Amino acid sequence: MFDKKVYFLFIIACLFVVDYHPAAAFTTERYDDKIENKIIVTPARLELKLSPGQTVNQKITVVNRLGRKEKIKIIKEGLIGKEGIQKLNKDYFPNSGIDWIETEIDEIYLDHGERVSFDIEIAVPKNINPGGYYAGVLAAVRSVDENNNGDNIQFINRVGTSILMSIPGKVMEDMALLKFLNDRKFYLNGPVNFFTEAMNFGNIHLSPIGEIAVYNFLGKKVAQIPLKESLILPGQSQKWRSVWKERWILGIYKAHLTMRYGVDNDKVLEKELKFWAFPIHILLLILALIYLVHKLIQKWQEKYEVKKKDNANC
Repeated sequence: MFDKKVYFLFIIACLFVVDYHPAAAFTTERYDDKIENKIIVTPARLELKLSPGQTVNQKITVVNRLGRKEKIKIIKEGLIGKEGIQKLNKDYFPNSGIDWIETEIDEIYLDHGERVSFDIEIAVPKNINPGGYYAGVLAAVRSVDENNNGDNIQFINRVGTSILMSIPGKVMEDMALLKFLNDRKFYLNGPVNFFTEAMNFGNIHLSPIGEIAVYNFLGKKVAQIPLKESLILPGQSQKWRSVWKERWILGIYKAHLTMRYGVDNDKVLEKELKFWAFPIHILLLILALIYLVHKLIQKWQEKYEVKKKDNANC
C-alpha cells in the first residue's frame, strides 16, 4: 500500500536537493561611494613571517569607484624585476612567491560602489631557504579600444596588495649608500637640497631610518632633517630628497648623514659633505648703503665747511 507520508517527505527532499548549492566563500557588498574613477584594494601591504611548509589564508578587498560597472581581473605579479635580481649576490637572490599563492577568484563584475572580499591562500614549500619572498595580488580593469574593433585590450587601472613574506633563518642584511650630495657647493642663500640613494644588496627587505644633521662653522647643530620612511626590496634602490628650508645662511657648513637598518637597526651607514654659504648680494647691498651714507656725509661736511668759511669772512 502506498504511504502518502513517505511520498510527501520524498518530494520535500528532492526539492531541497535541487535548490541546494554551496555558498561562495567570497562576499560582495554595495555602498553609495563617490565616483573617483579608480578601484581600491585593501590592505595595501601584507608583511608575513612564515615557516617552511606553512599554509595561511589572508583576505583582500576590492572596491569599484569607477562610476560604472566593470569586470575586475585578479592577477598575480612579481615585485622584483630581473634588473634588481642581477645586481644581487647569486647566493642570496630573492625568489618570487607567486607560485605559493592561490586566489579564490580570478575575475568578477562589480557595479559602482560594490566591493568584494575574497581569500588568498599562501602555501610555503617545505624545502625553502631563509630570506624574503615577494609577490603582488592586483586588481586590474581592462578597456577595449573601440577604434580598433576590440582587438586592442589594455589594462588602464592596476592596483593591488604587496605581499612580503619572510622565512626565518640565516638571512643577509646588506645595504650600501650609493649617493649623498647636495645641489651645489656654494650658496647665496637657502634652501639647501640634499639627495640620498641607498641600495639593498641582501636577501630580505629593509626599512632604514635616517637623518641629516647640519652643523655650522662653530660645530653647533642648526638643523636635523629626518629621511622619509621607506621599504627597500632586495636588489632595489631608494632615493630621498631632503630640504633644509633655512634661507639666511652664512659660513661653512657640514652635513652628516646617518642611516640605520636591520632587524634591530644595529647596522649603521654614515657620510659627510661640506658646503659654503655667503650672501654676496646682501653684502653688495650693504656696501652700496655704506657708500651712499658716506657720500651724504661728505656732502654735508662740504656744505658745513662752506657755511663756516662764509661766517668767518663776515
